[in-house]
Amino acid sequence: MNLRGYLRLAQAPFQTMLAYRAATFIECLGILLRVYLMRFFWTAVYGGGGAVEGITLPMMITYATLSNIQGLVTSSWVQWEVQRKVRDGSIVIDLIRPYGFLRSLAASNLGGALLWGGPMAGFTLAASLLLVHLRPPASPAAGLAYLASLILAMVVNLCLLTLVGLVAFWTLELMGFNMIFEFVSLFLSGGLIPLWFLPLWMRRIAEWLPFQSLAHLPLSIYIGKIEGAAIWMALLKQAAWIGVLSVIVWLIWKTAERKIIVQGG
Repeated sequence: MNLRGYLRLAQAPFQTMLAYRAATFIECLGILLRVYLMRFFWTAVYGGGGAVEGITLPMMITYATLSNIQGLVTSSWVQWEVQRKVRDGSIVIDLIRPYGFLRSLAASNLGGALLWGGPMAGFTLAASLLLVHLRPPASPAAGLAYLASLILAMVVNLCLLTLVGLVAFWTLELMGFNMIFEFVSLFLSGGLIPLWFLPLWMRRIAEWLPFQSLAHLPLSIYIGKIEGAAIWMALLKQAAWIGVLSVIVWLIWKTAERKIIVQGG
């Protein structure tokens, strides 16, 4: 398949958003509610005190707000797409089509992140300014680096969720495995609680795993916790994880191709 074909796959999620405008709007409202509640939570945690680990309350509110909003861009449903195709047998049709299965998954999900998640994130960010005070990026360079890190986070998460989806070739059911993954990911990514607030031993474990690429690294760059040459190291770490995870995805996919068990197909 040529580039134009993959671009059509990438546009499909945007067309879905237009078809389900009410559901899209409700999801944005749900995120705004979380933003509002997290503002009160962190205000109560700080209790009028000073900075904690060098992070002031306004910085923490900015971190928590962006953590919720950027999830619209970095999130993906690729694992459920793979499970559905395995369970209903349509995976067989994908295998004989003139495009790579993994490439088609990447095109449709990255397109959804940009064309569906991007507008939703922009709308939610604008609306959140009515509820909380957001600090600007620590510097113009930090703002640009944050955007680059966010794109890398999107790809890292796609790789991780594709790995989760490929489990369906052996189990046919992902609910339990996905729940475990989401809990570990939310906790060790810094999306729920910044990694600076975790015990040192747990922070060290998180630093050796890819999850911090999803939230901790881009948000730390934005608020200035990571700066200077450390920004380049953070971006390099995200890019390295993309390389490692891509190889693992490809190897497991090749194994799954030889072990396709289709339920009802």
